[in-house]
Amino acid sequence: MDEWDLDIAMMNSYNIIVKGYDPFVIISDGDGWFAHDPTKELNPLDVEYILYYFEDNEDYEKCIELKKIIDEL
Repeated sequence: MDEWDLDIAMMNSYNIIVKGYDPFVIISDGDGWFAHDPTKELNPLDVEYILYYFEDNEDYEKCIELKKIIDEL
């Protein structure tokens, strides 16, 4: 996986976790990379990993939304 694929995986996982996107639609569109397993129950550690990624990229709006999800788990 290169950096471009990592960016796609993180955005896809973010969109599933926060925005409620359907992972099967993402897969059918051809960009089926994920930073978590969307077929299993959401793991707080996976969400923290995604949060840290967006924190490193200084995308703090996404961090706030992901932190809310972590607090609810």
